[in-house]
Amino acid sequence: MPTYEGDNTVMANQTINYLIKKLKKIKSGKPAIGFMRYLNNIDVLLLKQSTALTVDKFMELQHLDDALAIRAAYLINDVTSKLNNSKADKKTTLNDLYAQEIFNMAKSHMLYMSFAIYREVIETTEFSDSRVKPLLQLIARIFALKQLM
Repeated sequence: MPTYEGDNTVMANQTINYLIKKLKKIKSGKPAIGFMRYLNNIDVLLLKQSTALTVDKFMELQHLDDALAIRAAYLINDVTSKLNNSKADKKTTLNDLYAQEIFNMAKSHMLYMSFAIYREVIETTEFSDSRVKPLLQLIARIFALKQLM
């Protein structure tokens, strides 16, 4: 029976393998689409700085989206760089040397994806009660802030 920790490691390794393949495709000229499109501009994201000068600006969903995407991009860039520069065999590199970094990167990527998908659903759904959308947006803000803390 697999353990919780074992499942997390397997999922993190599957995520890094998928992201490495996706980044290779992007570099070869085939951009990512949909929710993965943030990967197309990792270099730009890594240079981006916050322009929020007020709490209200900081709390805007687009600003929080950018912050989560930047964090995921940073971790993806960091982990892929470490993996590419590692002299150890793949199994040792993934399971021993960088297992925690891979897990943190995978978690950050998945949290960003969850936020992006949730946000799109909120923005594209017409609610019969006009009070629902602002409440769901508040939940998105709380979720993003909790992840960024």
